[in-house]
Amino acid sequence: MNEKISAVTKLLEDIKTKHSKLLQHAESAITSLDVLRVIKQGTPEEAKQISDYIINGGRNLDIWNRSMSRLLEIEDIEPSEKSMLLLTDLLYVVEGQFSAIVNLIVHNKIIKEHHDIWDEYQEKFVTSFKDIVRLRLHLKLQFLRRHSFDFLAETCPRGLRNAIAHQDFKIDEDGSIVLSDGKEKRFTQKELLDIIVIMNELSTLALDTWSNQEGVKP
Repeated sequence: MNEKISAVTKLLEDIKTKHSKLLQHAESAITSLDVLRVIKQGTPEEAKQISDYIINGGRNLDIWNRSMSRLLEIEDIEPSEKSMLLLTDLLYVVEGQFSAIVNLIVHNKIIKEHHDIWDEYQEKFVTSFKDIVRLRLHLKLQFLRRHSFDFLAETCPRGLRNAIAHQDFKIDEDGSIVLSDGKEKRFTQKELLDIIVIMNELSTLALDTWSNQEGVKP
């Protein structure tokens, strides 16, 4: 068991090393955001909502990390089964923790730097955190591309996310995932894990940084 855990740890560390430049850039960008200052500019109700959002996000991320580690340690599992679990994990990462840090950064940019983001469904400019959460992820990533956080948009696998959500994929016996979008895009388990680990690292970095800022802690 210890050998298995060591192998998993090494695999995760190798992926982080591979993307070290991206993670260094992300750390610089994320730590530059003064979340506490922006929280204080809102109403007490919104400040509590955002603070709870950060705290709960950190707790959920910790649970996810533990469950992901257990998944990687399972030996008696078919390749196709493991791929399905990885796809489920990836969808949660995109829609859960990754979307959470996107929401917080968009809110910070709007309030602190007075940028605008247009909600095409409500036909209005969005400013409240509640409305930002409701926006489509695609719109928020487009916004971040224009405001110094393009690396988040580049990290998010929108095509793969959409394929998972809409069942536009198939899993081969060897565990390979093929998207059914006419282009026959194929992903290996290793490529899936690579995407998941980097998105997880970005989420961990952001939530750890912000939850430790004075005034955010419970």
